[in-house]
Amino acid sequence: MARDLELAAARAKDSQAQKEAAENAVLAQQQAFHNQFMQTLTDAVKEMGVDPNDKNLDRGEGAKSYWEIQKRVLSSAAKIQKANVETAQSAQLKALQEQIRELKGEANSVDTSNPAGGSSLSDKDFIAKFANGDIPMNKKNMDRYHKIVGL
Repeated sequence: MARDLELAAARAKDSQAQKEAAENAVLAQQQAFHNQFMQTLTDAVKEMGVDPNDKNLDRGEGAKSYWEIQKRVLSSAAKIQKANVETAQSAQLKALQEQIRELKGEANSVDTSNPAGGSSLSDKDFIAKFANGDIPMNKKNMDRYHKIVGL
C-alpha cells in the first residue's frame, strides 16, 4: 500500500509538472505573439512617418482584444500623421508667402541702378541685359519687357 501511495504521489507530481510545463509553453507562445504583434504595429507606425515614442500615440493599453489595440494604435497614428502633414504644409505656405512678400518688395522698390530716363537702351540691349539679370526685375522693367515681347 505504501508503494501504491508513492506511485500515486509520483504520478501526481509528474502530472503537475507536465501541466505547469504546458502552461508555461502557452504563456511563452502568447508573449511571443504579443511581442510580434506590437512590433508589427510599431513598424506600421514608423512607415506612416510617425515616431513610435510620440506621447500622443495610443498604445492600446487596457484594450480587450488585439483588434482593439490595432484600431486604437493605427487611428491615433493616422491623427498624428495628419497633424504632421498639416504642420509641414503650413510651414511651406508661410515660406512661400514670405518669398512672395520679398518678390513684391523688389517689384515695388524703386530702381536706383538706372537713371530716371533709363530708356536710353535699345530694346535689343534691354532684353539681353534683362535676361542676364544686369537689369533688376522691377515693375517698370517688367512692363517694358512685356511691351517689347508683346505680352
